[in-house]
Amino acid sequence: MNNGRRPPSPRGDRPEPGRSDPTDGSDIRVLPGQVEPVTRPGSTVGDIAEPDPTIIENGLKWTFLAVRMVHIVQGVICVASGWSTYRRPRVAAAVLGLVGTESTWLLVRVIRGGKVDALAMRIDAATGVLGLAGLAAATSVEDRTTSFNWMLPYSVGSAVGLVVGVGRQEGIAEVAALSGAYLGTTIRPSIRPGQIVTALANAASYGGFHAVAAAVVRLVRRASEDLAAAQAESAVRGERLLIERERNRQHRLLHDSALQTLEGVANGLIDVDESIRDRARAEARRLRQALSGIEPEGELADALDRLATDFASEGLEVTSSVGEFAPPPPESTLALVEAVREALRNVIKHAGTSSAVVRTDASNGGVVITVRDQGRGFDTDTTGPGFGLSQSVSGRLAEVGGRAEVWSRPDRGTRVTLWVPVG
Repeated sequence: MNNGRRPPSPRGDRPEPGRSDPTDGSDIRVLPGQVEPVTRPGSTVGDIAEPDPTIIENGLKWTFLAVRMVHIVQGVICVASGWSTYRRPRVAAAVLGLVGTESTWLLVRVIRGGKVDALAMRIDAATGVLGLAGLAAATSVEDRTTSFNWMLPYSVGSAVGLVVGVGRQEGIAEVAALSGAYLGTTIRPSIRPGQIVTALANAASYGGFHAVAAAVVRLVRRASEDLAAAQAESAVRGERLLIERERNRQHRLLHDSALQTLEGVANGLIDVDESIRDRARAEARRLRQALSGIEPEGELADALDRLATDFASEGLEVTSSVGEFAPPPPESTLALVEAVREALRNVIKHAGTSSAVVRTDASNGGVVITVRDQGRGFDTDTTGPGFGLSQSVSGRLAEVGGRAEVWSRPDRGTRVTLWVPVG
């Protein structure tokens, strides 16, 4: 065997076959016939990451708190700009201080607790009733249906918040209390008919905004549940795809090793002597490593050298030539080695020649390996490559982002080109 490669670079220690790496934080082994479980950061083996259901609730919480802050700002503007208009401006300022204190408490409680809870909304609704009564005492009858009664939008905001914090029946009862408090502080015999209409319309807004908010929250929560279900189903399908890919990999491995050996014995291509026992031991070692998830020892060039030695015992002389290239990832190295093995196996089975050349080099941001023989060849336009090439070679390279190409002509040999990316 003519090997023109450079000396391999030192490699780190690898775990012994059949043992787990004590530094990887796990002691997971995969037995023959099993598929290696897929894990994700933050999940246990076999877990499927599910979306956080609190995302929607957090959005509702912050929306309510933002609306509350807007209403507090409205109150400050009304009291400051209409100080002289209020009948009792100090009472209006006291009401602003009351609702400001309650809103601050509500903000702290909701942020610390992470949600708008029932107790917070009950106190908020009660504060809304007290604020309506207090501001009615600070304004004239005529001003209670105008913008000077800033407790109207404030308490309507409380009615909206009840959708998030309490149940449906309790929410309706407290909305009715807020609406009744507003009507009780605005409807007087002395007000004009137009103001009565305005008061009735404003009172109806409590129930209207509460109903609209309930519908929106229900739709948002339902959409969140549907999205979570769709993501969970997608994760399950992804797990199934990974399992199927691993099963296909193991099937190809069996095809490339144990099955080939058995066929060789059955068809009289391999003599049953000490060489077949050595071959069987080598194949058993490969199967054990692959089914246990253990990476092949050594670098790509070392693995190709071992392939050449293995095939020499079967009567195929493999000349290996290695140029300069960046080492591919371990999974790509394994895919290349297994693909070269199958290509050389096809030389033995179909080429009718006792020699082959394997050339490894860098190409287009990756590693390219060319397996060439001067055998009988075939017509690629009329003859399909068969299972060995399409599945064992092209299939495994595609899984790591690589590709395989075949050129062949009758009596001119065959060239198989294998490429995988490095980055």
